[in-house]
Amino acid sequence: MPTPAPARLQRSSGLRQLRVTSSYRSFLNRQDPADDFNRIRFGEGELFLWVAPDGVIQGTLGCPADPLANEKDFMDVTGRVTSWLPPAVELEGLGRPETGTEAFDYKYQAILAPSFPDADDQRPALVGTVMRAKPHDSAPASFTASLAWSQSSAISCARRTSPESR
Repeated sequence: MPTPAPARLQRSSGLRQLRVTSSYRSFLNRQDPADDFNRIRFGEGELFLWVAPDGVIQGTLGCPADPLANEKDFMDVTGRVTSWLPPAVELEGLGRPETGTEAFDYKYQAILAPSFPDADDQRPALVGTVMRAKPHDSAPASFTASLAWSQSSAISCARRTSPESR
């Protein structure tokens, strides 16, 4: 049986900010087998989060996931750490005005997934649920999907106080 991974998001008195870069994927909760990922894909993107020592979270979710894409749409992400051990978060993603995400409003709940202590190249991952909070286009509100955020770069400490100071 896997053992829970050690907490990677820990408070530190000298730390002003923690920066996390993750690959974001969400999946439709279908019971039928899917031979193609695209049949169950709900969303995919690059998630950038800044976590303050008090647990306040700011960031962005950019789509598509391709880092070389000519154009991306972004949602602004805010939220909070709800538990430091094990790490858990609640987030809200809001679309930006005059973009393809303008009407988007999604809520996220995620917790650190267990890991195997003897695994090779296992990356920390947060798993949970995403919910469409408001309808957009022809998509109804309250729709849910499963999600996974796998760390795509090292969690790093930053001495900046806000994402705008990058």
